[in-house]
Amino acid sequence: YYRRLPKDTVVFDTNRSWSGRVAELNAVFPEQDVKIIAMVRNPAWVFDSIERIIQRNPLRQSSLIGPNTTISARAEAMFDVKGLVGGPLGYLMSGLSGPHSRQFLIVEYDALCSDPAQTMQAIYKFIDQPPFDHDFSWVEYRQESFDTALMTPDLHTVSGPVEHKDRKTVLPPHIFRELSQKAFWKTDFPTEAAAVMTT
Repeated sequence: YYRRLPKDTVVFDTNRSWSGRVAELNAVFPEQDVKIIAMVRNPAWVFDSIERIIQRNPLRQSSLIGPNTTISARAEAMFDVKGLVGGPLGYLMSGLSGPHSRQFLIVEYDALCSDPAQTMQAIYKFIDQPPFDHDFSWVEYRQESFDTALMTPDLHTVSGPVEHKDRKTVLPPHIFRELSQKAFWKTDFPTEAAAVMTT
């Protein structure tokens, strides 16, 4: 797909499965410097964000979940090995623990929100590109047609300043605790990946 582009072109291609396919990317682009920027967040907060959207739209049946499900069933489905969150987590674990982990930069959501300028500097350094002067006071992104197809409005909507906001979770405490334990990159996980994380 990118073969006709000049060799010095930098391409960003987003897909949650790339982190488990680094060997394939290296085989397809043997002369390129393939790098993976892994944006991570406490899985409990990821599910909390999705659950908020579902609760805000009680008359819409999101295609991300089955009909008439409980919050426990939704969490189980999302974190299944083939689920919206569980699948990408599995790919990421494979990539970070494998022989290509040096090609990864782990960027934690909280680090980006708390210090976006320093985080972006680390990203530009990792991809060996000159930094760009971003305006973090207002960021806006929408993917309305995609979210409409998923029957999950505002799933990809972002607007406002880049900042950390404290909030209370909508998840039951036992689900929040259980999902938080899936943040494997915060533990003694063996990897040679670079990282930008909060302490």
